[in-house]
Parts: sequence; structure tokens; C-alpha cells
Amino acid sequence: MGNEVPRGEEGDIAYRGAMNCLEYIGQPELTAAGYTHDGFHLSGDLGRMDDDGFVRVTGRTKDIVIRGGMNISVRQVEDALTGHPAVAAVALVGMPDRQLGERVCCYLVLREGHDLTLEAIREFLLGQGLAIQKVPERLEIVTELPMTATGKVQKHVLRAEIAEKLEKAGAA
Repeated sequence: MGNEVPRGEEGDIAYRGAMNCLEYIGQPELTAAGYTHDGFHLSGDLGRMDDDGFVRVTGRTKDIVIRGGMNISVRQVEDALTGHPAVAAVALVGMPDRQLGERVCCYLVLREGHDLTLEAIREFLLGQGLAIQKVPERLEIVTELPMTATGKVQKHVLRAEIAEKLEKAGAA
């Protein structure tokens, strides 16, 4: 933490300047966890810097689904799924669940001419060595993912969408 990665490689986005807060008052542990050793604030975002110095946000460092008390790294599962030949784009979100709090929902954009089922995703991820608890329990095939102007997936939109679908179905 605190070391600059080469241009083009993904890393934690950290910044400093007049807009930063200096500390979390009365919370030294939180302050220490939120800053690098040389005073850069950790944004919680991942990104890549191009050769011209422009940064593109690629994800979140703390994007998790809490399933029955188990923290599931969304990024780990998304990274594994991007290796599937049928997957053009992927976003995982937590969907509400009465019993476990959340379950994993997978939004997929498929490559043209491909099809993919939840069972095929399960087999693929288990074959990649992922634990069964991390495997998505619902699949939503979409033509595109909602994005911000900076190219970041709007996961709050997906979470709201799946929550609404489950509520209408009486499952939430």
C-alpha cells in the first residue's frame, strides 16, 4: 500500500490535496486504515492510469456481498467470470434474502452468439476453485450494464432492480 503501480496496471486510487479531510476525529484506527504512510487518502476505488495521466475507475476495493455472515468478494467472482468465453461484461450484486441477508446475483452481458445458464456458471466457477458459497444464485442476462459517465458500473441501480423484482415476486 502506498506504492505507485506502473501505468496501465490496476491499483488502489489514492489522492491528496486541499479537499482531503485530515483525520477521522477520535478514530485513529480508521484514519490509519484510510491513508497511505505518506498521507494519500485511499478512495476505496480501483483504477488504471493511462500514459497521459488520466485515471479510469475499474471497481471498488470493498465491494462485498454478505451471505449469512460470510463476506464474499464480488471482485474475485467477477474476475473469474471474465475468463469465460461467453462473457462480455459482468457485475455481481447482493440481492436481499430473508434467511441469509443477501445472496449473490450475477448480471451478465453475453458475447454475440453465446448462451449461458446459471448451472454452467456454477460449474465454471467451481472448476476455477471458488467455494460454493461464492457462486451466484441468480442470473440476469442483460444487453448492457448501467454505467456512469466515467465508465463505472452503477451497482446501486442493479441492486435496486433485483430487490424490486424479488419484492414483486414475493421473495424479498
